Amino acid sequence: MARPTKYKPEYDEMLIEHMSKGLSYECFGAVVDVHIDTLYEWEKVNPSFSEAKRKAFMKNRFFWENIGIQHITHVDSKFESSPKLNSTVYIFNMKNRFPKEWRDRTEVRSEVKINSEALEAMDDNELTALVEKAVKELKK
Repeated sequence: MARPTKYKPEYDEMLIEHMSKGLSYECFGAVVDVHIDTLYEWEKVNPSFSEAKRKAFMKNRFFWENIGIQHITHVDSKFESSPKLNSTVYIFNMKNRFPKEWRDRTEVRSEVKINSEALEAMDDNELTALVEKAVKELKK
């Protein structure tokens, strides 16, 4: 028999508010006194919590990008008296929070040596399978 869930619908908005301040999804567990695994389970079984997570990540990114813009452009006078942004720490933070968009670009080069006789002996299906396999290997 499963234990009753501690999930409450008001956690959806609480999560969005929490992450809009730049805080992580994982530390929201401390706010509602549950383990991170519980948060992951809630997003699987509660569509509204899953949607709240998507919105919260969007707000979180907005918070962090805004910090960078404000410090880079010095548009907001309240930042003139505050400590300067540590660029290295900011970049490290962004790369770890948003790895897909902030990763360093890497270039992959591949060299393939093909036995022309073996290649000529292959039919179209074998050639297609060979190319698909090579593409999958490059994506790893």
